[in-house]
Amino acid sequence: NPRSAPARLGYAVTLVALGRTRDARDWLASAVMLYPDRLEYKSALARLLAAAPDDSVRDPKQALAIIDGDLRGLNTTEIGETIAMALANLGAFDQAVGIQKGVLAAAEKAGMKFAVPRMTANLQLYQQGRPCRRPWANDQPVVLAERVGP
Repeated sequence: NPRSAPARLGYAVTLVALGRTRDARDWLASAVMLYPDRLEYKSALARLLAAAPDDSVRDPKQALAIIDGDLRGLNTTEIGETIAMALANLGAFDQAVGIQKGVLAAAEKAGMKFAVPRMTANLQLYQQGRPCRRPWANDQPVVLAERVGP
């Protein structure tokens, strides 16, 4: 079903897993254009731009612009992680560490045990002065489901 958000997002994640990050970026950009009210597409595009393994696709400044323009008010661990990824890819590791620590604490408090190992691994990268170049784990949910707070 082309209107199914989980199907569109799953396809984008699959493209990234296959190393087709440009195709994933284009797919998500198209989804944003077709469904501008669907924030999960904007979130996924920002995430891909923040941490794409492909240098020609990664654009952390654009990722932050998407978040600042459309997603800043969302209180989700996914948005926080995306901000940390973008900052780390811009070389702002201290800021990325601070944000990632906050996201990790919120996830632990909310009982999101499934996300803690992934978040901890990214925190360790930032503490070592290394960026994350993996927008999603293959089994990570990408719909705005990791909401924390009211």
